[in-house]
Amino acid sequence: MKNEESKTHGKEQHKEHGKEQPKPAEGGSQQAKSSQKHEGKKPDQRPTAPAKPMKDYGQDFRGVVRLAGKDLKGEVPVRRALSRVKGIGDRLGPVLSEIATQQMKIANDTVIGLLTEEQMKQLEDILSHPEKYGVPNYLLNRQKDPETGVDRHIISTDVNFLMRQDIELDKTLNTWRGYRHLYGQKVRGQHSRTSGRTGMTVGVQRKTLMAAKEAAVAAEAKPKGGKIAGAEEKAAASPAEAGKPGAKTDAKPAAAKKEEKK
Repeated sequence: MKNEESKTHGKEQHKEHGKEQPKPAEGGSQQAKSSQKHEGKKPDQRPTAPAKPMKDYGQDFRGVVRLAGKDLKGEVPVRRALSRVKGIGDRLGPVLSEIATQQMKIANDTVIGLLTEEQMKQLEDILSHPEKYGVPNYLLNRQKDPETGVDRHIISTDVNFLMRQDIELDKTLNTWRGYRHLYGQKVRGQHSRTSGRTGMTVGVQRKTLMAAKEAAVAAEAKPKGGKIAGAEEKAAASPAEAGKPGAKTDAKPAAAKKEEKK
C-alpha cells in the first residue's frame, strides 16, 4: 500500500511540474533583469584620504607670510618657501636654504610661519644679496650688470622690470635681437617657416592672392570703353578683311612654300 501511495504522489508532483506556468510580460522581465543588474552592482566605494588634522604650532604662528612680494602659507617649510620666490630656481634654492638655517640657527624643517620679523628681514637679505654669504657668481642671474658691471642677483618684480628694460635697450640700439623683438619674431635662432606665424598665413593663401593680382592687372590693361586695343584688335579685324574682294590672298599652298625655301 505504501508503495502505491508513493507512486501516485510522485505522479501528481510530476504533473504539477509539467504544467505550463504563465510567462511574465516583456516589460516586466526587462525591469526585473535591470533591477537584478543594479542589485548585483556595488556602489563605488573609493578610499578617501583622511583629512590631515591641523597641527598646533602655538600662538606665535602666522597663517600667511609675505616674503619678497609673495604670499606664502605659514605651514610651508623654509626650504620649500625659498624656491617659490620669483628669481630663485631649483639650483639656488637648496643652497640658500642651507645658508639660512646656518645663519638663523633654526632646524631644516622649520615652517616659515614661526619665523620672527627679524628673521624674515634676514631671510630677505639672503635672497637679495646671496653673494655676501658666499654664493658663487655662476649661480647669480644678473652677471656683469650693463649699468654697474657688478655681478648681482635680482628677485621678485625686479626680474620682469629689468627684462623689459633690456628689451627696450636692444630695440633702441637696433641690434639683431632688438630687431626680432620689434617685429615679434623668434629671437634665439629658431626656424620660423612652419611655426611661429603671426597674422595672415601667406603659404596657405598664395594661390588666391596670385589669382586676385592677375585679375587686377587684367582689369587695369583693359580700356574703359570695352574695346580690345593693340595686337588683339588687329587679329580680330584680319578675318573680316580677308573676306573682302580687294584683299590680297596667298594662293600658294604650304607644301610649295617649303620647296621654295629649300
